[in-house]
Amino acid sequence: MKKRLNVIVANQNYFIQQGVIHILGSYANKEVNTTPVQNDKDVTMLITSNKYDLVISDTDCVDSSTVDILNLVRQNGVATPMLFISNCDDAHLLKDAYAYGHVGFVHSDCGLEEFNKAIGALLKGDSYYSHEASVVLLRKTKFPPSKIDYSALTNREREVLRLSSLELTTPEIAERLHLSVRTVEGYKSKIKAKFKSRTWVGVIQTAIKQGLIH
Repeated sequence: MKKRLNVIVANQNYFIQQGVIHILGSYANKEVNTTPVQNDKDVTMLITSNKYDLVISDTDCVDSSTVDILNLVRQNGVATPMLFISNCDDAHLLKDAYAYGHVGFVHSDCGLEEFNKAIGALLKGDSYYSHEASVVLLRKTKFPPSKIDYSALTNREREVLRLSSLELTTPEIAERLHLSVRTVEGYKSKIKAKFKSRTWVGVIQTAIKQGLIH
């Protein structure tokens, strides 16, 4: 039996909103019940009810209230994860979202595979930042240093880490190393586990601080 997911889809553009709803209709063998909204007031009212599994929102829909919504959710102890569709260039918003924790960002031009991957990560309790968001966040956020046993990394994992620090995307790394995208994603997952980091941007920042990459 399919598990029902209750999802808020917030977007001022009706056609984009319907496109997201259509994608959710075939998501991972789950029955998805969507609630479309087109303004930040409705998002705020619905999310505080704590009856939803996920919020998917265009940052233009909630506009300058994005951080206010994050703070409201934190203050009310609501556990609803939020996935923002964005140009991923607002460093202040990304930094505030990182502090909140249970948030994801994908670029507005992302593909279906990354979109579904982001949803999967959030539903499992993780955060998700696209490559574009990670690069911006990396430049603006200070992460506490952590001690990493770099000898635990294989040569291939070190190479994936180095290429990521050069702002190469996963498909670009796969092409450079003559590997599949899935294999590169597997290496990234192993690296995050060894770094004990929930986000890839945290991995890169720690690696730079510890002198593994420059």
